[in-house]
Amino acid sequence: MNNLVLASSSAEAASLEAARTRLAEVAGTLGTLNGNLVAAAGNASAAELAQSDQGALVDFVEKELIPLSGALAGAFPEHGASTESRVLAKVATGHNERIVSAAKALEVQEAPVKMVNAGGRLLEAATAFIAEATELILPALAQNTAVSLADLLPKPAPAEAGAPGETQTPASGGCACGGHDEPGLAELGRLPRALRFHPACWCAEAGGPLPALVAAITGPDGAHAATHRTWLAQRPDGSWGEAPLRDPKKTLGSYVGGAIRLWRGASGRPLAEAPDGEHVALAEGIETALSVAVAVPELRVLCAVSLANMGSVALPTGVRTVTLCADNDDGNAAAARALARVVDRFAAEGREVRVARPPAGLKDFNDVLTMEGPAA
Repeated sequence: MNNLVLASSSAEAASLEAARTRLAEVAGTLGTLNGNLVAAAGNASAAELAQSDQGALVDFVEKELIPLSGALAGAFPEHGASTESRVLAKVATGHNERIVSAAKALEVQEAPVKMVNAGGRLLEAATAFIAEATELILPALAQNTAVSLADLLPKPAPAEAGAPGETQTPASGGCACGGHDEPGLAELGRLPRALRFHPACWCAEAGGPLPALVAAITGPDGAHAATHRTWLAQRPDGSWGEAPLRDPKKTLGSYVGGAIRLWRGASGRPLAEAPDGEHVALAEGIETALSVAVAVPELRVLCAVSLANMGSVALPTGVRTVTLCADNDDGNAAAARALARVVDRFAAEGREVRVARPPAGLKDFNDVLTMEGPAA
């Protein structure tokens, strides 16, 4: 009997420690994501980055923290519970409601200052929950033989950050998202290492997992800094395209100065070892960048993720020429000014800067690659 008691106590302690570790990891990620939002919101020229970091924080809370707080709130028995259990149940429920409310308040903010304020309130609500869950709620549940912490807590969401698991993507045609009998990535001979196909990537807007193209954004130091996600849907003809969402593309993490390193070009060497005199093509979006790689595979091709970040991408001194693969943003004065700042920045570094645009009537170079007829 004593051995059984000891085994039970040991398993209880292990489950409690694992649950506490899980909450500590969530707290660390929340702090990082909120810090990214604060940093981006403080940069007047990085409005797009602030919106991206806002979405990353809300996404993480919706897929990781809210399921955790909800599971703990619903774990206490409704009938025959002690006074302590009833109090803790109310405490857990209150935390869950405050976190849900704070996440919704952050999601609707548009001004960077309001994003920061709402993010701070969300972090406060999350921190208060994690502290009480660690010290009070989890130990109480661990002592309840009818509750298994290991089974109670939702499993962590699948890793999205360029994990080496699934390497096949629906990208055999139509550049990034798979067209049908169109020029595609198969012409390159291999898929870029920065891209992965995730068969079930969590999407807060959809309320569940969807297939997605995930891309590793590499920081100036060469480390993986963030992950870009493009949720996908298969068309009736079997080809793939963006999922019908309000926002089918989101970035998890801060990527200022980073880029998706899609293609190494003729040298085949890492960006940090780019030979002297190398020519780099820098595009705003993944589809445009991949289309350029297919059309001109001898060039090194990078994706800046956004126009706001394009001027922040760090390049080694060996890169002497930069071609900016611009979209046709006709009539968009703000985009024109932003592009001009990018040109000035790279020119100030002593590089030759060129601007390439698709023909009139086409939005970007992916349209050029996938259009039909002799004009292509």
